[in-house]
Amino acid sequence: MSHTLDRDLILQAHKERYACKRFDASRTVAPKDIEYLLEIARYSPSSIGLEPWKFVVVTSPDMKATLKPLCWNQPQLTDASVIIVILTRTQKSLLDEGYLDAHFNARALAPQWYKGFVEKMSDPLAWTKRQAYIAMANIMSSAKMIGIDSCPIEGFDSSTAVTAALGFDTTLFDTAVIVALGYGLGEHKPKARLDADDVIVRI
Repeated sequence: MSHTLDRDLILQAHKERYACKRFDASRTVAPKDIEYLLEIARYSPSSIGLEPWKFVVVTSPDMKATLKPLCWNQPQLTDASVIIVILTRTQKSLLDEGYLDAHFNARALAPQWYKGFVEKMSDPLAWTKRQAYIAMANIMSSAKMIGIDSCPIEGFDSSTAVTAALGFDTTLFDTAVIVALGYGLGEHKPKARLDADDVIVRI
């Protein structure tokens, strides 16, 4: 792997990334760019390499319109070119034999240890949703690097309702977060961050 990527360009993309609230509904993200970002998501890290997610890609205007009232009628749902809904597995799904076999056979790991780990969790869904945010961050940062704006959305009254609207079994999956992707419309507020000394502690 080459390590000659321009650090300044990478940092600049992170500095310029913002939560886009207004998308240009007339512009669409190219299919090759969507696939690129999905590969970024798919290769995102997860605890014990579990990959407890599904990435539901929504481009259908009808489905966007269905999801919008479930997400506080936020305009990003219908104006963004692409909506990626990140679902995560419930405890029942995490313990599914087919999922376990596919996961552990490929990694030569002991499934019994894993089963005990999941069964002892006080809130396995909260654990899987934390993994989803890693993938979400990678999608958003990578999107900006190729000139695409994004907005994270976790404003919905019922994650179960969103999951059901997408046609998934709510006993197996739940909605963790949504990422809207497209091209921003108009100006946006400049990004503000705390000083490095306020958030970085060196020991």
